[in-house]
Amino acid sequence: MADRPKVVIDPSCIGHPNLQEAALAALLRVPRGKQEQAGVLFVDSQGKFCYSTLAPGDADSFDLKAEIPEGSKFAGIYHNHPEGRLKDGDSRLFSANDISIANNLKVPSFVRSEKDGNVRSFTPGQTKVNTGRRAGKLTESSKGDLVVQSAIADALRADISNAE
Repeated sequence: MADRPKVVIDPSCIGHPNLQEAALAALLRVPRGKQEQAGVLFVDSQGKFCYSTLAPGDADSFDLKAEIPEGSKFAGIYHNHPEGRLKDGDSRLFSANDISIANNLKVPSFVRSEKDGNVRSFTPGQTKVNTGRRAGKLTESSKGDLVVQSAIADALRADISNAE
């Protein structure tokens, strides 16, 4: 089995005042493409939030290993859903696997769907989960909670690109 990609704190990250702002800043830096890319979110001892470098995945999944900086705590995960991602359904939804990871790690998960450009969050124990059948199997999904709509996210992404 190949080693999982390792992510570390991104040197371009400035300390953000809350988890959502750090997640949004991280997701706006994820390039559009045909594969999922993911990272983690940290909170430092001063209560500032930062994001990690990206770990590449495949068309509909990711795997990573995080190096948590000394004095920081693991606070969340973020990833994209490429537009062509169809294996487990609508790329605008949190998949059963996304939900399971967030629940197991007991941290919020953030996703940007390339289909509609929206950024959504899933918080274990708070965000609504839908149960249904897909290919005869019981499965879960979630619309998540809207963090920012695509038009705003695209404007912010343009500002970041112009600043770099």
